Amino acid sequence: MKRIRWIRVLLMVVLAFVVSAYAYFVWDFSDIILSTPQTSLLEATMSQAGQGRPSDPLDVGLPEPEEIRLVLAGAELHGWYFENPADAQCGVMLLHGRFQTRLEMLSYAPLYWERGCDIIMYDARSHGDSLGQYVTWGYHERQDALAVLDWFMQRSGLRVEQIGMMGASFGAATSLLTVALEPELAFVAADSPFASLSQLLNEQASNLYGEFVRASFTGPSLWLAGVRGDFQPDEVAPATTIQEIAPPVFLLHARKDSVIPVHHAEIIFSNADPNKTVLHITDWGAGHVASIRVDFAAYQALMDDFLATHVPDFGE
Repeated sequence: MKRIRWIRVLLMVVLAFVVSAYAYFVWDFSDIILSTPQTSLLEATMSQAGQGRPSDPLDVGLPEPEEIRLVLAGAELHGWYFENPADAQCGVMLLHGRFQTRLEMLSYAPLYWERGCDIIMYDARSHGDSLGQYVTWGYHERQDALAVLDWFMQRSGLRVEQIGMMGASFGAATSLLTVALEPELAFVAADSPFASLSQLLNEQASNLYGEFVRASFTGPSLWLAGVRGDFQPDEVAPATTIQEIAPPVFLLHARKDSVIPVHHAEIIFSNADPNKTVLHITDWGAGHVASIRVDFAAYQALMDDFLATHVPDFGE
């Protein structure tokens, strides 16, 4: 009898350990989803300069920027505003990727600066010099983008239909989510977006940790991240949002992207209106969001053709 009792106690102890370990790993994975190692703009500047990438607006022909700071619910955003002396009555918002800062978008700025457009770029919440507790992969960030858009219009005097939005990676997904809420924007351009947060995390978990871990932890961890971050993970799905987007859409993805595979852009495109959406898959040997650095001239030609076809009055 005592032996049976000890076996029961042992089983209860083992069960408690397994449950505790499982809860720990689910919490830990939710932390990975919600958090990002924050690099200050100064640190990012030094890092990018060391890699030979643009680290100062002057590197890409931009003037000294006007520093901006917006205090919002749950976030404090810091960024740059560039007023174009050409005054072509157009503007573009540039949104960077996860683990990055506004510096990442310096490579994209000449696409629009040369057209005479004003430009605004900023560090997303919990990135660079901006403040915020969690990263929600575009859910709350889309509201941040709308607030920046309001500031942009007031500062520049531009109307919403004179402004486009472009993002890279996480910023690309955020752009697609944001434009679904503001149908009057001139266009949206998304370089290397993910189709949905759940699909991206499931694929990455499977590749990094194996199918058992993916099946056991991804769903609960994503749910817990939603509770902790006060967001709905199933709404972070550009492949669904694309059906609600009114402006023309420019999609681009590198075929050799190993961070967000190219099929994510293909899924988004398959749900889009083909009459106002283009998808370019680059075979330039570029990795994740690197197409513009590998062949800027070819990238610019693709963008110029898109704007000439779908937004002919945008800029000079």
